[in-house]
Amino acid sequence: MPVRFITCLAAAAAFATCAAHAQDLPFNGPRIGAEVSYEDFGSGTDGATVAALAGWDFAVGKGWVIGATGRYALVGVDGSETTQTPAGLFQTADVSIRDNWGLAARVGHVVGDNVLIFGEAGYEGLRVNAVRTLRAAACVPPNGCQISREDFSFNEDLWTLGVGAEWALTGNLRLRGQYTYGDSKAFDRNRLSLGVAWQF
Repeated sequence: MPVRFITCLAAAAAFATCAAHAQDLPFNGPRIGAEVSYEDFGSGTDGATVAALAGWDFAVGKGWVIGATGRYALVGVDGSETTQTPAGLFQTADVSIRDNWGLAARVGHVVGDNVLIFGEAGYEGLRVNAVRTLRAAACVPPNGCQISREDFSFNEDLWTLGVGAEWALTGNLRLRGQYTYGDSKAFDRNRLSLGVAWQF
């Protein structure tokens, strides 16, 4: 039997073995889900968020998985802080994070039969609604307490890095936990999230 023919058979067998193993992995195919998170943007702006997720995973053999995830926050973070100026006026900063969406790619490895450990990198865009109000200690007509109101709202871009674990509870149901760090020109953001997903 020619050496070339034997080499081709061996390569075909190896490919078939990897493909079969990839099909056996539970983390393979499209998925949709939701997550709840705690996010900290610093400067007293932190809180809970709720987001919808959608993605697609590809089992590439020998326990490795690559995938992509899209995320949109349905509920954002709100924060408010009031301080007193040296002149005795009250200054209130109201901040809310809205229109937060993102895309990320991930690479993971299956541990045992049903746990995926993964790393993730991506991009997020969001709207920071920021308003500063200055009020007097005593309310005087006709303007009442408010002296001035300034809007400092802006759009922000973040590059993100994350690590997490996903557990296949059944053939389709996934439970996941993740930490994600976001870096932008205006702030650093830390996010801890727990979520569920359904993989088709």
